[in-house]
Amino acid sequence: MMSHIEQGLKDDLTNLLDGCLRHLIAFGIVTEEQLRGRVRILWKRASVLGHRGHGASTTQDDAGKAVVYLDPSQQPQQLAWCIVHEATHVAQVCRGDLAFSREGIVWCGNRQVPCDAQDPAYKDQPWEIEAEEMVPRLILALRESDPTLGPLLDVLEKHQQSL
Repeated sequence: MMSHIEQGLKDDLTNLLDGCLRHLIAFGIVTEEQLRGRVRILWKRASVLGHRGHGASTTQDDAGKAVVYLDPSQQPQQLAWCIVHEATHVAQVCRGDLAFSREGIVWCGNRQVPCDAQDPAYKDQPWEIEAEEMVPRLILALRESDPTLGPLLDVLEKHQQSL
């Protein structure tokens, strides 16, 4: 396992997130104005990741910016899949549908109790449903817009099918 991420891989994965966000704008999921200056990636294992059984997680900071935590011990292909999935959560935070507080998660103005990733109900949470539905659309859009991503996207599609 990797204990750190090399700068070139960080750059590639950051570009992957940017590409996903551009496609989410094109799909009408979020606007450029909603995203502008409101997204950052932290390359470290956050306590929320280990606690909930994730390799990545999106939350928000005190200023309301979307923060994507990525666990540097994950394999590059896993990180890439996480980014494609987390891009939708970034959009949800930036458009105001998904918010985090000490009391839990707020989805479209309604307080929710989040599930651990191992809980069978995890994928039934509305923010997770939207993110899962967007992954294949994003993979297809990325494949059409950047043919150089083909090998990575092949791996992502196989990973998606195994879920």
